[in-house]
Amino acid sequence: MKLYPSLFFALPLVFGGIAGCEDEPQVEETPLAVDQAPAGEGAVGEADAEPEAPAKPGRRFLLAEGTVTLDGQPAAVDTEIPAEAVVKTGKDGRAVITIIPGSIAQIGPNSEVSIGKSDRKDHSLKLVLGAIWSMVADGSSYEVVTQNAVAGVRGTAFYVEAHNKKSSYICACDGAVEIGLLGTKKKPNLVESKMEHLSFNIKGKKPKSKKAKRKNHTEEEKMALMPFLEQVK
Repeated sequence: MKLYPSLFFALPLVFGGIAGCEDEPQVEETPLAVDQAPAGEGAVGEADAEPEAPAKPGRRFLLAEGTVTLDGQPAAVDTEIPAEAVVKTGKDGRAVITIIPGSIAQIGPNSEVSIGKSDRKDHSLKLVLGAIWSMVADGSSYEVVTQNAVAGVRGTAFYVEAHNKKSSYICACDGAVEIGLLGTKKKPNLVESKMEHLSFNIKGKKPKSKKAKRKNHTEEEKMALMPFLEQVK
């Protein structure tokens, strides 16, 4: 057997290298936590998260245009409406409010409305003077009361004006409206309208109801209220 001298010189180097590798200390790699991820790789810390917007009150103003007050104080969009309150508008004023989910009411200029409840309905708006256009969700317990009449609904669109203690006007724009005459023993009259705008004048201390022509509210105005209705659905 023939031996090659160069092989003896190489062996010490090989085994020396192996020994050297075994003596080196081993370093364990620690995985990065989510909030320690390197910049530029999409990591978001708690300080960078956007704060949630505060929830809007359920009973509130959706519009307050011109002179509008709530219990004597100026009202604005998102002003909360308590269970009992008085809303007034000036000659340049107009307001859109919501007090029931899925429902709105527009209060016209030169109006005064007392908001509360009655023996008949959970939500009662007493229209002392002026005009209200209501769009009410099905199944709602809601009414508008004037000095001599009451319009109660279960879900409909209707318009009411109060002129003075002896005169008011009610229009069943679409749906079922129960019209009662205050101060009489007459049973409320259920008026069912399919976008027919069935209107009535109610007059007198012992009021009587007579059919009337539609006035002071249009389909264009109704369509202008649709965006507000979408906000509360």
